[in-house]
Amino acid sequence: MMSSYSIGSKQTEVNISDSAGTSMHALATQLCPINRSITGDGVRQTLLMLGKYLRELQVYEIPSGTTCFDWTVPREWRVRDAWIKDAAGNKVVDFAANNLHLIRYSTPAEVSLSLNKISESIGMKKSHLEQALQRLAAAGLVKM
Repeated sequence: MMSSYSIGSKQTEVNISDSAGTSMHALATQLCPINRSITGDGVRQTLLMLGKYLRELQVYEIPSGTTCFDWTVPREWRVRDAWIKDAAGNKVVDFAANNLHLIRYSTPAEVSLSLNKISESIGMKKSHLEQALQRLAAAGLVKM
């Protein structure tokens, strides 16, 4: 299978076999669930896995707080658990099920909020939120 990509104005064609495509998909399937931000164990795990394929890959660790040009390396962000439960105690949003359920560098909180208050804080388009709430209501997980 031929695939093409561009770097600047240069167009390049690459012959990718079906087995290479299958291998790349398998690797992406392994990498996708890893919780990683710009620092931390998820990045280390990802780079370790990629290093099996990129033999020349060299990894350097720079301590948090180090200034690099106009940027300072942030502290590592580690998540033990994150979820939102409905009034009945059912987890309706669960970081363990999907690490995209949490915005990076969120701060821990243990609070009880109304659905309206939560909707003010959720990072999604209002139309998407309404669709999600309708699905939750249809499943009997929230009352509208």
